[in-house]
Amino acid sequence: MDYPPGVRRLLDAAGAAVGDRVRATRAGTSYEGSVMPHHGFSADDILTVKLDNGYNVGIATEGLEVSLVSKGASQAMAKPVRPADAPEGDAFDPYPDASDPDASVPDATVVILACPADMVLVETFIIAMSYCIDMAEAGNQDWVMAGATCAALGKRLCTDGEWHYACTRAPTGLVDMTDGDWEWTSDLASPTVARKRGWNACTDTSTHAITPDPYLFHCCRDPL
Repeated sequence: MDYPPGVRRLLDAAGAAVGDRVRATRAGTSYEGSVMPHHGFSADDILTVKLDNGYNVGIATEGLEVSLVSKGASQAMAKPVRPADAPEGDAFDPYPDASDPDASVPDATVVILACPADMVLVETFIIAMSYCIDMAEAGNQDWVMAGATCAALGKRLCTDGEWHYACTRAPTGLVDMTDGDWEWTSDLASPTVARKRGWNACTDTSTHAITPDPYLFHCCRDPL
């Protein structure tokens, strides 16, 4: 999914795109890593960067400067290829009319998504954006340690959007996320302030300095 116009302008000005390595600097603090696709559950002012430790961090774009470090793998859609035995001059339709009994319809691909035993799958309309989230919260730790704990388990601290979407969808096995406690998310409101979710409703949101106060948190990861 492409980024909203505000984030897109920052990337365009730097000559960067999804998959490229960038340096994002705000208020003297820099984050370097690969630009991740915009997540449909993230706020419109959030740029998501995958750091070298595998940790995804969402950075608010107000006052943010982005510079290109190196070009990375582009994400291109594969185009159907005209069969070698197709008659010359024939119009090649890679998606023939399924109502035609003589039509050759491409085989469907079945995608099976799975999560580790301690996580549940959060399904989205776009399969590639589905993700796993811990069944229950962990903690209490400050924001830095929460991210390190998730990374050590091969996971990541959930983004603000991932946390909110999972809370509203409430997949089977997910423990109530609105039990009166705040939880960290990976999104930063500033270099030293992170966004948190929880309390008494899925829509409750606030911010807090990343250290030293501890809060609960959920880890997320891509499906197996």
